[in-house]
Amino acid sequence: MKILPKIVLLSAAKRTSCSRSEIREVEQLMGLCDELEAKLRKAREDGEKLIEMVVRGLLEGVII
Repeated sequence: MKILPKIVLLSAAKRTSCSRSEIREVEQLMGLCDELEAKLRKAREDGEKLIEMVVRGLLEGVII
């Protein structure tokens, strides 16, 4: 999650009657979302690299 949505979400949580533990839990969940987003981005990039390697191999005659 980007910085601005985090700030908006946390400031909204602090304005309401959320307890510190609830805010901490939201922060942990946002951290998990950040990790998942990074892993998905890496998997997509790895997939694109693999496709490029296969196509290059086919064009160069390395892969039959």
